[in-house]
Amino acid sequence: MKVCIPCESPGGPDAAIATPFEETGVLDYYDVHPDGMFEHTSQMRNCGEATCSDPVDAIVGRKVEVVIVTSLSPSSLMRFHNEGVKVLVTDNPSVRATLDLLASGKLQELTMDRFAELGNNKR
Repeated sequence: MKVCIPCESPGGPDAAIATPFEETGVLDYYDVHPDGMFEHTSQMRNCGEATCSDPVDAIVGRKVEVVIVTSLSPSSLMRFHNEGVKVLVTDNPSVRATLDLLASGKLQELTMDRFAELGNNKR
């Protein structure tokens, strides 16, 4: 499964997950295997040379199946859903711990219905 986790610089498995999603500086991409092992496959700086890319467009363009966030705006959530990208939510700020939670099936999908229940996601 192709997964993206927006994180703080410098990125990688030992980084913290960026909050909120729309202000991420680094997009880390992982392949997560059925046995729970993960491979850090690539990284993209969201802002560089004084310009920033749209993180939703960047993630969708890489054919990511799942994005894991701690919070995001309703418009970003809707855009991911419209593009067929599953959004999972975590309250753990650690990328490595979150990947372990994903592998053990302990992350929940963030749907529009659930979004309304999670007050910390509102922007």
